[in-house]
Amino acid sequence: MKINKLVVAKTLFYLCIFTSIFLCVYACACHKNDSQYNIESRLEYVEAENDSLKSVISEMVAEKENNERIYFEKESALVLQNEILKQKYDSVEHICDLNTYKLNRIDYYVDICAKNSKQKTYLYGWIRRVLNK
Repeated sequence: MKINKLVVAKTLFYLCIFTSIFLCVYACACHKNDSQYNIESRLEYVEAENDSLKSVISEMVAEKENNERIYFEKESALVLQNEILKQKYDSVEHICDLNTYKLNRIDYYVDICAKNSKQKTYLYGWIRRVLNK
C-alpha cells in the first residue's frame, strides 16, 4: 500500500485544526468558569469590605454621639457648678466671711507694726493690698 503524501499532509492539517478548535473551546469553557469564579469571589470580597466599612462607620457615628453626650453632660455639670458657686459667692454669709478675713489680716499687720515701729511705713501698702483682693 502506497501512502500518498498529499493525503497524509491533508489529514495532519485537519487533525491540527480540529485539535486547535477543541482546545480553544475547552479553554474558553474553563476560562469562563474561572472568570465567573473570580467575579463571584470579587463580589464576596467587595461585600465583605462593604460590611466592614459599614460597621466601622457605624462605630464612628456611635462614638461621636457618645462623645457629644459626654461633652453635653460635662458642660451641663459645669454650668450648674458655676451657678452654685455664683450663688455662694454672692451670698451674705460669703461676704461676711470675706470681710472677717480682711479684718483679721489688717489686725495681723497692725500687730506687726505694734511690735516693730519701723514697719509702719509698709502698713498703708499692706492694707491697700488686703482691700484690693
